[in-house]
Amino acid sequence: LTLRWICASVLGAAWATTMSAADIVFPSDAGQASVATFGAIPNDGIDDTAAIQSALDSTFPVNDGGNPANNRMLYLPAGTYNVSGTLTWRRWVNFRGAGPGITIIKLANNAAGFSSGANKPVLHAYFDQNRSFANYIEGLTVDVGTGNPGAIGIKWNNHNEGALRDVVIKSSDGQGAIGLDQTENEFGPALVRNLTIDGFAKGIVTVGSVSHCTYYNLTLKNQTVVGFENNLPVSIYNLISTNTVPAIQNNNFYLAHLVLVKATLNGGSAGTSAIVNLNAGGIYLRDVSSTGYARALVDGGVNQAGANISERITD
Repeated sequence: LTLRWICASVLGAAWATTMSAADIVFPSDAGQASVATFGAIPNDGIDDTAAIQSALDSTFPVNDGGNPANNRMLYLPAGTYNVSGTLTWRRWVNFRGAGPGITIIKLANNAAGFSSGANKPVLHAYFDQNRSFANYIEGLTVDVGTGNPGAIGIKWNNHNEGALRDVVIKSSDGQGAIGLDQTENEFGPALVRNLTIDGFAKGIVTVGSVSHCTYYNLTLKNQTVVGFENNLPVSIYNLISTNTVPAIQNNNFYLAHLVLVKATLNGGSAGTSAIVNLNAGGIYLRDVSSTGYARALVDGGVNQAGANISERITD
């Protein structure tokens, strides 16, 4: 188990899914609770929404007074958990599975409330007046199923410390509104490491607000509008995108600073640019390659020649 988690951190979430499906054994004093204690049993075909929400509410009570002592782990053992609605919490939660592709949260097909235009999340760590501290989501897959065009895989707010690591967000039929929604106010700082998003109209959308998010090993594929719609100061290292739509759209907002180092942007379509920069704040690009697109970059409405960018700075 230790080997699997070390390899996941070094090589990315996709590698971890090839390891055997097994639970993590925690020390007795690890400060973790299991959803099994609250009746959430994987692979039984029974809706686990209420049981998992009960685990969240009981382990991390809403009226906690912001006490850091409540910073505990809620563990989801290996298997598939069926849900039909949104699971919510506000802070001090490490929501952790046994690994991507090993612990799976699966939204019911054609679930009520997830129709077109709903923009309703499966997991929601929500904004709490700049007190959404230490929200961790790790080691799991969120699958929004089929027939849920208004679904958001994860809507994640985090302040000061927290991370999303070794996670896969997917749509079984490619539909869905957003894979990872970071549009709630005052997001960050935070880390996203080893994340794959497959499907959805938009892979990631960020808020036009403070403060910052760092992404390390990010894979985006099969989006229908844009891979990454950015409005936040972000730093991205090792982005792999396979899309016919733009991999990144950096919006015309003064906080939308983009640092992108080492990117492989595949697919493309005629007349489409891999990166569309509408930003007044500036970008830094290094070691960016694209295939299939008309060009790697359109910057401020001006098409830039070439499929590859060794280094570029825009003030």
